Amino acid sequence: MTQSNQLKKHRSAISDDYPNLTIEQCTISKILLQKDKWKTVLENEKSNKIFKHKPVKFPMLDRAMNIWVENVTAEGVILTDLLIKEKARVFAELFDKFKKRNNIRKHRVYGESGSAPLASLPEERAKLHQLLS
Repeated sequence: MTQSNQLKKHRSAISDDYPNLTIEQCTISKILLQKDKWKTVLENEKSNKIFKHKPVKFPMLDRAMNIWVENVTAEGVILTDLLIKEKARVFAELFDKFKKRNNIRKHRVYGESGSAPLASLPEERAKLHQLLS
């Protein structure tokens, strides 16, 4: 069965079961197209508290932090904000060393504002002021 046929089947089933439901078709289609994502969200024990699911930006770092938290709590250590911040500082130092080791630097992105000649800026500002008045 093709995906469009499945969507039509779901659409008619939902319409039959819930005739007073006023959800746009595109919303239902988007949810059904991402059903695997939503199934994994529902399997999470905290899913009833989630309003909007946002994927983790750095999943490996998130997993490493989860492992660290599990190890610390298993050892009976009381997890405090100060302890978490200290671990974050250690991770930040490791990250800085990684950047230095691999010669990774922050590069300035030059755009339209970066290419403007600063010497003629007052003159151009005066011209713009005359045009606007």
